Amino acid sequence: MPIIYRRIIYFFLAAYAFTWIGWFGSWLLPSDNWPTMNPLGPLMAAPLVIWLTEGRAGLMAWLHRIARFRAPAWVYGAAFLIPLAIILSSMALTAATGATMRPFPEVELIEFIIMIPIILLFGPGPEEVSFRGHALPQLQQTMSPLAASLWIGLGVVVWHTPLILNGDLPLPWMITIVLVSIIYTWLYNVGGSVWPLVALHFVVNYFGSEFLGAIVSDPQTRPVYALIFCAFYACWAALLVWRYGPALGRQPGARPTGVQGNLSGFRAIVPLLLVLISSAFLIAKPHGAIAETPTPSPLLVHTTGLAQTVRLADDRTHLVYELLFVNPSSLAVTVDSISILNADTGDVIAEMHGDLLGSTLRLSLVDGSGTVLQPSQSGLMFVDAELAPDAPLPAFLRHRVSVSLAQPESRGTVDFGGVPAISSVAIPQETSFDTPLLAVDAASPIVLAPPVRGADWLMFRGCCALTSSHRGTTEAFDGVLKIPERFAIDFIQLSDDGLLIDGAANEVASYRQYSQPVYAVADGRVVDARSTEPNQTPGVPPSGLAQQVIGGNVVILDVGNGTFVYYAHLQPGSVMVERGDVVKAGDVVGLIGNSGNTFGPHLHMHVIDGPDPFASDGVPFVFSSFTGQGMLIGDVFAIAFSGQSAPIDREAFAGVHELQYPLNNQVIDFGR
Repeated sequence: MPIIYRRIIYFFLAAYAFTWIGWFGSWLLPSDNWPTMNPLGPLMAAPLVIWLTEGRAGLMAWLHRIARFRAPAWVYGAAFLIPLAIILSSMALTAATGATMRPFPEVELIEFIIMIPIILLFGPGPEEVSFRGHALPQLQQTMSPLAASLWIGLGVVVWHTPLILNGDLPLPWMITIVLVSIIYTWLYNVGGSVWPLVALHFVVNYFGSEFLGAIVSDPQTRPVYALIFCAFYACWAALLVWRYGPALGRQPGARPTGVQGNLSGFRAIVPLLLVLISSAFLIAKPHGAIAETPTPSPLLVHTTGLAQTVRLADDRTHLVYELLFVNPSSLAVTVDSISILNADTGDVIAEMHGDLLGSTLRLSLVDGSGTVLQPSQSGLMFVDAELAPDAPLPAFLRHRVSVSLAQPESRGTVDFGGVPAISSVAIPQETSFDTPLLAVDAASPIVLAPPVRGADWLMFRGCCALTSSHRGTTEAFDGVLKIPERFAIDFIQLSDDGLLIDGAANEVASYRQYSQPVYAVADGRVVDARSTEPNQTPGVPPSGLAQQVIGGNVVILDVGNGTFVYYAHLQPGSVMVERGDVVKAGDVVGLIGNSGNTFGPHLHMHVIDGPDPFASDGVPFVFSSFTGQGMLIGDVFAIAFSGQSAPIDREAFAGVHELQYPLNNQVIDFGR
């Protein structure tokens, strides 16, 4: 084997080792702190291998190559403008297919500038000065530039193995990596420097992924964009091979010096610049834009985050989110109706008015809900919008709010006649207005194994009950609204006779679920565990509990990707894990109890985006599989204390459900 081949093999093996060290570490010591890939791996490998195989002279030659910035201006122009034109053209063609396109992201200038050196340092720079600054010149000494391009491209694909196994690098991107390797070689040979390659790589990473990538971030849109993007690069690579042949611009027996750079090279990219300009106009059209003339509105309407999506056992996708209303006017404002619209198509997803609207809007300063906001009053609306079975997932929502105005009133000791924050002059007595766009989170919810086993489990106070104590538990941290229990479920098991309480209501043994095992729903690490809180007496409201022990005996699991599972109300002394323990899905973590703020024995479980059970936000989840046994009909508490078997509609949503979230009051068999 030629010595050059051995050098290149040593280099790639060292690059893989340095790059994958975090990937290997996560196998040995599972933790979210390990990086999937070390982007500096190739840069760490190149000088080490060069020093060991070529000595000081080889190292100085490599440093001299990568320190050569000078290249013809048209080469840098091609490296910047052609990939940018391809990105914009790919997005324009993707939009033409009817795929869901998101608006341009709002990026502050300072953020735009700060990201430039970060992306250069952790991507294009280390990769190109190593893969092409070292390996490419070596291989071009023993094979054609085209063959060298393909070998290096395949090596770089293998370098991305962790991303491939994680599903983050689909096939079109792997093909593009090989195709762009041909283009890199051409740029290097006609430019005489690795830095035009760095420029091209930067444009793809920065504009194609970080900046403009949000436009095509919809899960159903991304594959379409990837195929079109790959096709463009295939055409560019094919054009280069047709024009230059296997030499790809390299002069026989000479190192690359840029001698191919001339006016004809610049003229060759003029058509692509025209594509760039036209494509920019095609995709610059704002999606779901509201009317150009602002509409005066007597209410401030704020979104509290993204609209989260989850597939429920009714085979429908639900959009779950909250809206904050504030009345800064001097008049009483009645919310007559709200229409939820797909901002891209204008289609109406849901309409709320009358009692339904009133039940979703929780008012401040008064006890209860309603649709009338007096001056200085606010209200929080809890929204659960169902999509039709065949409806596409919108990228953004718009809300059309219809209101009517009246003179304010006083209720008891609450005076609603205070000084308004803004004037309500020039606002008609009846008006409607559109709110700012609300982005829809299209990410797939985490898939969990069941936390309990067996049949006859009642899903109590689950999503998307609008008035439950779970979703209604709201807190503000650092000025941001948090609803950690947005998707929480209380697990209660019916007796063989269909009773919720089988015996004395104040005895824990009267509740079938008491002492049932609780299982880890995913592989993870324990970040908190408590087992010292006593049981409460069933049926007697607890009092005097400090906030930190409201959950009683708890277990919190870090299950990866910033997601945490919270179990509460476990039996005293039953918790079988400690902080720092690593668990596997199906491991027993404790037993169902009646500790903390609880009305009776049950398992409370929800998923949050942080380890703090109070300062984190609730996120959706689905179970891998369960069997529906029907729907409980009526008020759970009234049925429980009636001594009668729970009335259950055994036909409702019965059967096997996969990758779904249970319905509120659904009875479920989780199997063994």
